[in-house]
Amino acid sequence: MNKLRRSAIAVLAAATVTVGCLAIPATASAMPMSCTVRKQLALSYYATGQVFYALGDDANAYFWWGKAYGIVEGC
Repeated sequence: MNKLRRSAIAVLAAATVTVGCLAIPATASAMPMSCTVRKQLALSYYATGQVFYALGDDANAYFWWGKAYGIVEGC
């Protein structure tokens, strides 16, 4: 009985995720970002670079810092 109940819950969860993914429209990748969104994304990229730098991984740190610089360059 417990096995049947667990499988029913798993099926219900999978159906819920599937319907939710289909109901939410995807954002267009060609849509330009506003400067506010770009700056916030750049801050998160910069923070990611700081974490890699603190861990001693300079290559990944400079990669993320470069992404941060590149995304803000248009504003």
